[in-house]
Amino acid sequence: SGIREYDNLFVETSYDSSLGAIFAKSPSNEYAFHSVNHKISTFTCGREFFLGSYRDPSKPRCVEKGMCFGEAGRYYDPAACLHMELELPPRGEKELLFTVGMTAQKKEAETLIKKYKNVKVVEEEFFRTGQRWGIRLNSFQITTPDEGANIINNKWLRYQAISAGLSSSGSFYTPDRLFNFKDRLIDGLAFLSVNPKYYRPILLDSAARQFSDGAVIEEWDPKIQQANRSESIEAPLWMVYALCQYLKDTNDISVLDEEVRFQDAPKQNLFAHCQKAMNRALDSIGKKGLPPISGGDYIKTLDGVSKDGKGESVWLAQFLLYMITEFIEVCKIKKDKSIIADYEARQRKLKEKLKRLAWDNDRYIRAITHTGKAIGLSKGKNARIFLDTQIWAVLSGLCEPANEAELMDNVRAQLHNAQGPLFMAPPFVEPDEEAGLISRLPAGVMENGGVNVETACWAIWAEVKLGNADMAWSIYTKLNPVDRSHKSDLYKLEPYVSCEYIDGPGSTTSGCARNSWYNRSCYWMFKVMTEQILGIKPTLNGLLIDPCIPNRWPLFKIRRSFHNAYYSIEVLNPRYVSRGVVEVIVDGKKLKSNLIPDFADDKRHHVKVVMGKPKQEETKTKAIKAP
Repeated sequence: SGIREYDNLFVETSYDSSLGAIFAKSPSNEYAFHSVNHKISTFTCGREFFLGSYRDPSKPRCVEKGMCFGEAGRYYDPAACLHMELELPPRGEKELLFTVGMTAQKKEAETLIKKYKNVKVVEEEFFRTGQRWGIRLNSFQITTPDEGANIINNKWLRYQAISAGLSSSGSFYTPDRLFNFKDRLIDGLAFLSVNPKYYRPILLDSAARQFSDGAVIEEWDPKIQQANRSESIEAPLWMVYALCQYLKDTNDISVLDEEVRFQDAPKQNLFAHCQKAMNRALDSIGKKGLPPISGGDYIKTLDGVSKDGKGESVWLAQFLLYMITEFIEVCKIKKDKSIIADYEARQRKLKEKLKRLAWDNDRYIRAITHTGKAIGLSKGKNARIFLDTQIWAVLSGLCEPANEAELMDNVRAQLHNAQGPLFMAPPFVEPDEEAGLISRLPAGVMENGGVNVETACWAIWAEVKLGNADMAWSIYTKLNPVDRSHKSDLYKLEPYVSCEYIDGPGSTTSGCARNSWYNRSCYWMFKVMTEQILGIKPTLNGLLIDPCIPNRWPLFKIRRSFHNAYYSIEVLNPRYVSRGVVEVIVDGKKLKSNLIPDFADDKRHHVKVVMGKPKQEETKTKAIKAP
């Protein structure tokens, strides 16, 4: 069911003394196990018995007593605790091998437990695993003056997205282990930097989850394929986003003509599937002129805004504006001028509606509820400003260039703090039925005044668009779990894994991370680092080089594959600027622009980039410094 307290009633735990292992049998007859290659003194299979009544992990009863008490069976909150006694001589050592896993049958678990009690076998397996992941991730590597950025981008972000997001059917925050339409598409984008051919099937399989009116199956059980149609307007748009990213990274335009069956209709090509996703959003425009929020867009805690199909999302309208611009580029590949003209006309109309409905004083509101009330008003009691609608006003082109700096100044003044840019402020302190669950969350937690890592990554993207390198880098270091490791007692999660939230200043646990192994944020952290800050942007026409880095960096390097060619890129910054490219040399030949052409020749190319301000731009400009 995904509800821990209910599911625990059906988990049966047991202990096997001959194997020194604890087993937990699930209702679907799967077996989780935990063992060690040492004689067991005592054990317990119950979390409450290990911790003790009214205690937490800081002071467990079993640790205090120096032993466990052998509880096993059903109706406990399952846990696995093995207690061993070791006697070491001076300077002595003992190597312990702990195994944790899950199998379809108990015999398979028993075989694995016996196999991995052998130190040599474990060392060989670790070596092979390291080699396998090294081969996967080695095709895209960065070298910057910041070791934390190197560590998280070269290995951990993509490892997390692939291993937890795609190779398994869930994560700690989705115990029901359902596949999610949007999550799978975004997690899978990690493959574009590993081996793009693996992403094509994900894209086509997602299209097969679509209905002929553009709607999709948003969640499904991969074992029994049980699923329900979703009325979400937002989810189908991510298939279009994913297609645009795939085309930029691969130039595989043949995918547009791949025939894919709808859930309720015969096959059409992928381009038609994406058209239906776009048209569903555009044709669903509400009475106010914006797309319906449908019980919450990507922020499901704004579930009170919508009722009986009413309630409209400003953020979704901004995202739709952006996606129209992106999809028009795909339409140009198909050379259909009538489709392009139609989308451009509808985009202008939506933009005018947004300018009239969404602007309030010095900010963009977040949504209009089913009663017509605006969420995110400057003079409201709570939730006076939302990060995402300010950011996407910049990214979508809704905000006029002349007003972008002032808009972002307002964001920095009201939302930035030591933990990162807050999702919104000030937090709700009492329930608001028209806002929904977001108003019932504790102040400073999750969307109610906390940091949403995914949204904060978009803030980096916007800062880079405006050329604010110091601010973009400041936000990135606040989100990077490696840089949080020096405050592990406060952060409380792994220093190598991306999370979903960080508690804001309104919380008693400000700085505490929540929802470990949250995979969508992996993609965004990787994207904003490699494409925005380092500025190595894949396009349909080649690789665009446009860094926006801290001006103290003297150089950085990137090694990556792109459109069936391999690039070793060295970016030098002799004038210590944050932005600007004055010279690009590829294989000894100077280019006329910062766009590296699409070689697609299966060869290696050496690229030297020199940063500096072009002569016409060598005027003093006021830089925005990070606080």
